[in-house]
Amino acid sequence: MKKPIHKRWWFWVIIVFLGLGLIGSFSNEDTVKKEDYQKLEAKVKLKNNEIAELKDHLTDSKTSIDKLKDEKDAIQDKLSVYEEKETEIAKKEAEKLLNSAEKSLNATDLDKAKDFINKNEFLSVDSFSSELDSIQEKIDKKVADKKQKDENAKKEAAAKKKAEQEAEAKKKASENKPPATKKDNGDQKTAEKAPEPRQAPKTNPQPKQTEPVPKTSETVATVFVAPQSGKKYHYSSDCRGLSRANSVKTMSKNEAIASGYSLCGFED
Repeated sequence: MKKPIHKRWWFWVIIVFLGLGLIGSFSNEDTVKKEDYQKLEAKVKLKNNEIAELKDHLTDSKTSIDKLKDEKDAIQDKLSVYEEKETEIAKKEAEKLLNSAEKSLNATDLDKAKDFINKNEFLSVDSFSSELDSIQEKIDKKVADKKQKDENAKKEAAAKKKAEQEAEAKKKASENKPPATKKDNGDQKTAEKAPEPRQAPKTNPQPKQTEPVPKTSETVATVFVAPQSGKKYHYSSDCRGLSRANSVKTMSKNEAIASGYSLCGFED
């Protein structure tokens, strides 16, 4: 009868070898796991160090950012104060130029004020639009009034000159008018002083004898001529022959005859 297998010696030898193999295998697995853990633990520490460094950098960066922000705010405050100050100075200068333009009502002064406001970075034209428009309207009105005044002055000067010319022409005509002869004046005085003749008895009327009156050509020594209108001389400046004459001058009758003038046909 055969022995059971577990009672055979070689069975237990095999069991021993298998047990030793398993123990070696378990030992190796534990060693590998421990090495991996150590590596992972080292990596974790490295990452923690990196995180700590980043946190430090972040803290430093935040501090730098906060510092820069504070510096920016300080600079902005200074800029605000500077802008406010410069704006106030610019406004005063603009008002000064506008007041000067409004006082003089001169377009050049107004253009100077506009140019200053346009070029100044602290000013806006819209802020001064009402003042600029008001001054411009006053300047336009001044120019229109001056133009009207000049036109009126020209008309008055022309009317005055015309009146002076007419007065001078009348004066000249009066001076050139031939005087009445003494003989005629004597006859007039004699006629005024002579008593009325007595009425004679009704008889056949006799023709009244009158004294001969000298012709005008024999008594007038000054005559009128129009050198540009013909070769006629005239005893009266109102003669029809002088109605279209451009210019009239006086001279003695003898001088006129010597110059080739003859008596006007309207005065024959």
